[in-house]
Amino acid sequence: MPNVAGDPRPVAAVRGSRGRVAAGIVAVIVVVDQATKAWAVANLEPGRPESIIGTDVELRLSYNSGSAFSLFRGFTPLLALLAIGIAFVLVRAVRKTEDTWTLVALGL
Repeated sequence: MPNVAGDPRPVAAVRGSRGRVAAGIVAVIVVVDQATKAWAVANLEPGRPESIIGTDVELRLSYNSGSAFSLFRGFTPLLALLAIGIAFVLVRAVRKTEDTWTLVALGL
């Protein structure tokens, strides 16, 4: 059965390819994130700024004890549950979207 947009592929095949695109985007983001963190730990010294463009742009190694900007310390289990819930909502949105740019935005 062709899908609604006139694509000759079955609806399940189109949904599957959208899921693979979104999963690929997520995988690339996770790999880049982990690689930059590993680079920072290996190359930056704690408390010592590394200048890139004079003193206007510097890199500093710091460790986060909470979520963004060290907020919500001690709420790790709650934040994990919240992240799982948001992930389920995003997966459902990816399955329903037909717009490529919306798919990319959801993957990011």
